[in-house]
Amino acid sequence: MRLGTIAVFVTLSLSCNAVKCMAFGQDMEGPPELRDALKCEIRLTTNNGAIGSRILGFLTLSNTAPIDLQLPCPGTLVGGLHVRMFLLTTRETGPVQRLSVPLFVFQGNPTAEQDIVEAHGKRAEGFGFFKLKIGTKPVDTEIASTLGLREALGAAMPLCADANCGLSLADARRYVEGTRAADLMFVEQPVAHDDLSALSRLTQISPTPIGADEGIHSLADIEAHERCGVGGVSLKLIKLGGMSAAVEAAQHCARLGLAVNVAAKIAESSIASAAAIHLACAAPAVDWGVSLTHFYLADDVAKNALPIGDGAVALPARPGLGIDVDEAAVERFRVNG
Repeated sequence: MRLGTIAVFVTLSLSCNAVKCMAFGQDMEGPPELRDALKCEIRLTTNNGAIGSRILGFLTLSNTAPIDLQLPCPGTLVGGLHVRMFLLTTRETGPVQRLSVPLFVFQGNPTAEQDIVEAHGKRAEGFGFFKLKIGTKPVDTEIASTLGLREALGAAMPLCADANCGLSLADARRYVEGTRAADLMFVEQPVAHDDLSALSRLTQISPTPIGADEGIHSLADIEAHERCGVGGVSLKLIKLGGMSAAVEAAQHCARLGLAVNVAAKIAESSIASAAAIHLACAAPAVDWGVSLTHFYLADDVAKNALPIGDGAVALPARPGLGIDVDEAAVERFRVNG
C-alpha cells in the first residue's frame, strides 16, 4: 500500500479564540476505509506555560470540511499550533496493512475431551483459529488428541500445534506423520531451539510446515532457520528488541517467503497486547495468526481492556498504543522489594 501527499490547512484567529482546520489527501492507494483511519492531531502549545500542550481535536481525511476548535481559555498567548499525521499505528511501524486481527486460542487441557468441550465454547464466542499445545504427554496421546480435536472442529477450521521445544526428533517425526490427516497449518518449535541440525532433518520429511519460535531473536536467526527449511516464524516484540526491529523482521520474512505469526508472551496486559496488535497490523502478512494473552487475565492494568469481538481485536484508533493505563491498578499490583 502506498500513501500519497497529505495537506493540512490551519488558520488561527486570536480575536475569536478559535482554530479552523481542514485536511485532505491526494493520490491515495489502499482500502477505502483507510481514509477514515488516517488522522490528523491538532495540538496547541503556549509560550507562557499557562496551559502547556493540549490536544484540541482530530481530523480524518474522509471529513474534508473545515472544523472549528475552541481554544482552551480566552486571552491565551499562542506559542505554536502543531499538526501531526498518524495512521493508527506508531510512527515506527509504517503504513497499516489491516485494521483488525483474528486471534487464535490455546488448547492444552489434561484430556482431549476437555480440549474439545473448550474449543466448542470458544467457537461459539466467535473464535476461528486454534493452537493445540503439545509436548507434555506421550506422543501417541498427543497424536490422538490432535486427531480428535480436528474431527470435532471440522476440516475447514484453522488448527496448528506448538510443542515449545518439548519433543525429541524421533517423537517429532512420529507426531507429524501421525497427524498427517489433521492437516495442521503448522507445527511450531517441535525440537530444541538450538538444535538446527534436528530441525533441518525434520523439515525434510515433514508433511506439515514447521515453524520456529524460541530460536528467533534477530534477522540472522530468521535467515538461519529459513536455510533449515522452516515454513514460517513467530515474531515477538520482547525477543526482537522493539517495534522497529519487529517490523523489519516481518518485512524480511516477506522477502524470504516465510509465513509470520505475531505473538505476545504469556499473561501480558492490554499494554503489551496493544503493541502486538500494532505490529500485526503493520506486518506485510500474518498468515499464521496472532496470539494475545490479555484476555486470560483476571485483572488488567489498562482502564479498558482491549475488547475482543467475533474472535478478533481491532487496531486501537487513538494515538500511540491507543490505551490508557490504570494507575490505580498499577499501584494495587505493585510489589515492593
